[in-house]
Amino acid sequence: MITRRGVGIILTAVGIFFLASITRVGWLHLTDAVLWGMIAVGLVLPWITVPGLKANRKIDTGRTRDEVAPIVGDEIDVQVDIANHGVVPRYLVTASYESSFSGIDKKRERVFFTHLPGGTTTTGANTVTCDLRGLHEIGSLTVESAAPFGLFRRKKRVAAPFEVLVYPKWHQMSHVGLLEAPRGETEGRRVSRTGNEVMAARRYGVGDPMRDIHWKNTARTGRLMVKEYDAGADDGVVIALDASSVHGEGAKTTLEYALSIAASASRALVRNNHEVSIAAGGIPGPATTDWAKIMESLALVETGPLKKLGNAIANVPGTARVLAIVSADDRVSVKALASLALRGGSVSAVVLGGFTDSDHTTAAVASLKATGVSAIECQRGHIEDCISEIEAGEPTHADVNARRWNTADAPNIGDLGRAA
Repeated sequence: MITRRGVGIILTAVGIFFLASITRVGWLHLTDAVLWGMIAVGLVLPWITVPGLKANRKIDTGRTRDEVAPIVGDEIDVQVDIANHGVVPRYLVTASYESSFSGIDKKRERVFFTHLPGGTTTTGANTVTCDLRGLHEIGSLTVESAAPFGLFRRKKRVAAPFEVLVYPKWHQMSHVGLLEAPRGETEGRRVSRTGNEVMAARRYGVGDPMRDIHWKNTARTGRLMVKEYDAGADDGVVIALDASSVHGEGAKTTLEYALSIAASASRALVRNNHEVSIAAGGIPGPATTDWAKIMESLALVETGPLKKLGNAIANVPGTARVLAIVSADDRVSVKALASLALRGGSVSAVVLGGFTDSDHTTAAVASLKATGVSAIECQRGHIEDCISEIEAGEPTHADVNARRWNTADAPNIGDLGRAA
């Protein structure tokens, strides 16, 4: 294939040829001969350089095989091995491919080889930065030569495309202290709406089954009270997030922050032998202690109008602890979390703020705490501070039952009698 430079040189050579023929000037004939010689060499050399070359690629994340990699922010080396099976050495060969590590638009990456000795394999590499999580394609590898003057170019596809999964960035965390706060003062024993052993009682709420009414406490207090059961200490944790609405841009969005927090928390939980399931706007995934599988599910999370946090926690088992990451501007999700806590769920929440012009973080945290949710805020640009707070946890509330319902939410026994 001829290049723009080749077109220019050929037109110049033709022009000089006619000019030399008219003027009979010797140096013009010499210049024209040199140009045609360049054209001949530039046409033949790429044609004999590319055939016989084989290539393959591999990536080096700089991490051990036991680690989940690459993660957002990692710089990876894409190594290109070109084998010259011929006897004659090849010169000035470029290997190129497209990648989408830096964003939605693909970028062409190039590795230049000055010398490929005959009968050997030569390795080159270039470094790319993983700016966004998700499944990225490294396009077909093409070798080309335009040696030596760039007048003509010959290309050859030598390797098929392949995909690389970039995982969310995670931060070091020894344990998730934020999940301890909803447990109260029962040494890790938690309450649930279902179970065999009655542990406590709370005020009746709309939707509570009548079979769970605690009649002794009802008679003593004069208000309907329902039983709370022992949920045990070793059940799983559901990490829930909203993928329906995203605030922010690029890698600094509410969804990416939520996934990073989820990745960090899940690592700490599985290292402490807790099963984790991910609920990203749908039915929670299977509970597992395999962090690699958890990270894969987080890396593949996509946005969608139906992937609301309310849909995720609607399918959460009653005995599970819930760690939710929610935007302060997502009032529907905040309300859904508060409702889950009021129904007896063990809920902890990280409220993301600073992603829009209006900041409702303080109000969202306060409303969640009022319903018994152990909540902290995470401001944009301060995720490391947020991770430290999640690890440290929130001070435990002594009165677990008093936080469940406001007095207006529990009907009075006298009122029920009059209604009858």
